[in-house]
Amino acid sequence: RASLPTDNGLRMVRYLNAAHAAGYVGVSDTYGRMNFFEQINNKAYPMLTKGEVKRMDDIGMNDDGSCYRELVAWAMMEVTVALKDGYLDPRNASHLRG
Repeated sequence: RASLPTDNGLRMVRYLNAAHAAGYVGVSDTYGRMNFFEQINNKAYPMLTKGEVKRMDDIGMNDDGSCYRELVAWAMMEVTVALKDGYLDPRNASHLRG
């Protein structure tokens, strides 16, 4: 069974989308936080809240892949919470964790 509440499901998708975009920023001079990530996050599809962006700034999105890893960890925490709260069964949670 897998039936996440809307808030939980959307948060997980936001984190995974943000991780995808952040993955390019940390490993390429072409894609920077301001000229790539912020353009997507602010205009095209707001993925992170201001507080979450502040956390990414504290880590240093342009420096390396740390923001990518942090965002993936946030998404995996959502899986753990969904499992604990009974919205995911162990099999589906395991599939989401890869």
